[in-house]
Amino acid sequence: MNARIVLGLSLTMNLALFGWLGLHLNRRAHPAPNPLVTVVSRTGSPGRPEPAPAASAPAPPEEFRWSQIESEDYPTYIANLRAIGVPEKTIRDIVLADGEKSYQSRLETTRQTNSGQFWRTAEQREKLRRETNRRERESSREKRALIKTLLGLDYDQAALEAWWEEQEYAVALNFLPGSKAVEVIATVNRFEEEDNEIDDRSGGLLTPEDVVSRKSSFNQMLAQLGQRLTPSELEEAELRFTATLSFAFAGAEPAELKLTGVELRELIRLKLQWNSPLDEEFEWPDQAFEETRRRGQEAFAARARKLLGDDRFAGLLRQDDSEFRPIHELAHNQHLSNSVALQAYEIMKATTDEIARVRRDRTLLASQRRAQMRDIRQSAEQALRQTLGERAFTDYLEQDATRWMVTPVNR
Repeated sequence: MNARIVLGLSLTMNLALFGWLGLHLNRRAHPAPNPLVTVVSRTGSPGRPEPAPAASAPAPPEEFRWSQIESEDYPTYIANLRAIGVPEKTIRDIVLADGEKSYQSRLETTRQTNSGQFWRTAEQREKLRRETNRRERESSREKRALIKTLLGLDYDQAALEAWWEEQEYAVALNFLPGSKAVEVIATVNRFEEEDNEIDDRSGGLLTPEDVVSRKSSFNQMLAQLGQRLTPSELEEAELRFTATLSFAFAGAEPAELKLTGVELRELIRLKLQWNSPLDEEFEWPDQAFEETRRRGQEAFAARARKLLGDDRFAGLLRQDDSEFRPIHELAHNQHLSNSVALQAYEIMKATTDEIARVRRDRTLLASQRRAQMRDIRQSAEQALRQTLGERAFTDYLEQDATRWMVTPVNR
C-alpha cells in the first residue's frame, strides 16, 4: 500500500475519532431528554394545531417528617403511629416515654415554683410541702389513668424503677415473675399515696379516725394483692415484707444470728402473729392496745427463745431491744452466761410493768403508790442480786439501766 493511501486512511480515522469524542462530550454537557417526556415546540406551523403533550412522570414523594405524625392529642398520636404501621410494642414504649417526660417536667416546675423563699415560717414551709405532695399525687394518678385509657396498661414507672433499684423489694419479691413483682410494688405505692394523703390531711396529728382510715386502706391493699397473687404467694410476700421490716428496725441481719431457712421463716411467722411492726402503724395506742401489745411481746419472746435457744435469742434482743443491751454488756464484762443476762432482763421487764401498773392506778393514794413501788423495788433488787451475784449487781446499780427503780413524783 503506497504512502498516499496510508496517509488518507490515517486522516479519516483521526477525523472519525475526533467526531466521536465531540459527540460524547456534547451529550455529557447536555443530557438527552427524559424519554417519558416529549418536548413540543411552541412555534408550530401557522394554522396547524399543536400536538397534545404526553403524560408527565409522577412527582417524587414528599419528604417524611415526624411532625406529620406527632400530636398533642394522644389518641390522634397513637392513631397516626398505627396508620404508618408502627408495632404496638413500639407505640407503647413511645407513649410511655413521652408521658413520663411530660409528668417529670410538671413535677420539676411545681418543685421549682415552691422552692426558695427562705423568709417563710416553719409552719408555712410545712403547709407548702404538704400542698406540693398533694399535687404530685394528683399528677401521678392522672398519668396512670391516662395510660390506662390509652393503652389498657396499669403502669407505674416508680414501681418499675423500685424493682430494679431497691434491694428490699428484690429480697421480698424475687420469688415472683418480674411483671407480677412490678404489679405488687405498684399496688403498694398506691397504698403509700393514700397513707400519705391521710397524713397530710391531718397535718401530721393523727386522730383515732385517721388510724382507722389507714388500716382500712391497708386492708384494701391486701385485698388487691389477693387478686393478683395466689394465697401461697401472698403469704410468702407477707412473710418476706415482715422480715424486711423487722430486721430493718432492729438494724440486724438474719445471717448474724446464724438462722436456718426454716428458723427464719418460723421466727417471722411468730413476729407477724404476736409482735408485728405494723401494729403500731394501724392501731390506736390506748391502754387496751398497750396491754395487748405487752402480752404479744411476751408470747413472742417465749416462743422465739424456745426456737432459737438462749444464746441466739440474746443476740436477737441485743439488736432489737435497747433495754437489754446494758444487761448483756454487764453479763459479758462479768463473764456471765446469756441465760443469766436473759433472767435479769426478765426481772427488769416485770419490774417495769409493775411500776407502770401502780403509776396508772388512780384508786391509790400517793402514799400507797409510794409504798407499793418501794416494795416492788426491794423485791427486784433481791431477785437481781441472786441472779447476777453481788459484784455484778453492784455494777448494775451504778449504770443508767436502773431508771425503772426511780421513785415517782408525789401526787
